[in-house]
Amino acid sequence: ERKQRLVNLQQNANVRIMKGCSVPVKELKTAPVGALYQADAAGSRLQRFHDCKTLYGEQEALDLVDVNKKDNSQLVENDGAQQLSQAELKRLKEEQAGNRVVEQLISNSKTFEGKTRFAQRKYINKKQQRYCPFLTVQPPTPAFIADMYYMQKSSAIYGMRVDTLSQMMSYANVYADARVLCNDTINGLLTATVLRRVGTAGVGRVFHVYHGHKGVPNLGAVASMDLEAVAEQKLLNVSFDVLAQVC
Repeated sequence: ERKQRLVNLQQNANVRIMKGCSVPVKELKTAPVGALYQADAAGSRLQRFHDCKTLYGEQEALDLVDVNKKDNSQLVENDGAQQLSQAELKRLKEEQAGNRVVEQLISNSKTFEGKTRFAQRKYINKKQQRYCPFLTVQPPTPAFIADMYYMQKSSAIYGMRVDTLSQMMSYANVYADARVLCNDTINGLLTATVLRRVGTAGVGRVFHVYHGHKGVPNLGAVASMDLEAVAEQKLLNVSFDVLAQVC
């Protein structure tokens, strides 16, 4: 299961990756784009992977037995299926890497060998998500932010996908140093994307028009993409009512 999260990296703080897993910011602040990490079983440290062979090499021990003729109809899942006690599992989490914990869970499961290939893979994936989650460091690009909004709360951007956003940029011919008029009702995603495309050089400006007298609507995506400085220099918010009076 793939999840995306926007994190504001603050000095001497911890980043909560998932439930029970928080890691120091200092391990991520200097991470290059696309860096792949794995959290340990205790959820307190990160291990950097520099190549896929390192990542998947240890998992060769988890090769699945061909069980095409088996089914799960006779399996009964209960607390007795796992031979490891909670105390033993806690000790393993403190002493072993996440992959080793998963291997121990598999070897001590009474029902794993009787599962189908699909059920075995599902079991492994579930345990890996819990005991050795992976994360990739990505910059807050328009594509990333659009994808994150779409997966977490698509109603905030009216279900706009990243391919639709890119088509809008193309059809509107938004380029560096352009002067662009836009109306944004999707949490600032359109405005932030235009700002990023226009850039800081030259005389380019972004004129954001909005309805009503209640002030500028939420443009949260501008902050999410770290474009506040660009917005101060290039963004001008204008009410439709003021624009009508001028015109």
